[in-house]
Amino acid sequence: MIIARRKRKENIAEYLLYMWQVEDLIRANQFDLDSIRRTVIAQYAQLQQDALLRLIFTYQRRIKHHRLRRLSEPFSFSYFLHQPEDLPLYRGRPLGVF
Repeated sequence: MIIARRKRKENIAEYLLYMWQVEDLIRANQFDLDSIRRTVIAQYAQLQQDALLRLIFTYQRRIKHHRLRRLSEPFSFSYFLHQPEDLPLYRGRPLGVF
C-alpha cells in the first residue's frame, strides 16, 4: 500500500478512490490471496523483500476484514469504522466525526 500512504498524505479524495479500487481488486480476485499475488502483487516484484511481505500482509488483512464483516457489496467505507488508525483526518479529527 505504498501508493495509498502517499495519497493519504497528499489528497484524501484520491486516497478514498484508491482504497475503493483496492477493494474492487480484492472482490475481482474473489478474496483469494493467491490470485491477488498473481494479478496484483506480481507487478511489484522490484520491491525489496520486506516491502513485498508488508504488501502481502496488507492484502491478507483486508481480505480477513472483508470476510469477517461479510462485505461483498462495493466499497462501503466500513473499513475506516473498524480501523481507526487508517481513518483520514480532517482538521485534526477523524473524517466523518464532526
